[in-house]
Amino acid sequence: LDGVDLTNASLDDAKLTSACLTGACLAQAVLRGAALDGTVLDASNDMTGADLAGQRLGGRDLSQAKLTGSNLQHADLTDTILTSAMLGKAALGSADLTRANLNDAVLEGADLTD
Repeated sequence: LDGVDLTNASLDDAKLTSACLTGACLAQAVLRGAALDGTVLDASNDMTGADLAGQRLGGRDLSQAKLTGSNLQHADLTDTILTSAMLGKAALGSADLTRANLNDAVLEGADLTD
């Protein structure tokens, strides 16, 4: 699935375990409930406005990730590297940001309330 355009795709409950999504466009995609364990996601992905609520994304390197306006409520971002990530207007309420690296991340307008 390297480089595939999944803009606006409904991938709710999809089994994407260990899939390589390098360069894939996931803008506005619904990934709530999708199995993403071992899935390769990185800065090459456009996840602008994606629904990643409740996803386990801990321990990944999402440096410079494009997550503007995305829904990350209740997501597990433990130990995730979000250096210089674009998180403006993202919904981060109840997200687990334990030990997440947010150095230089853009958080303007992000909602951190539960």
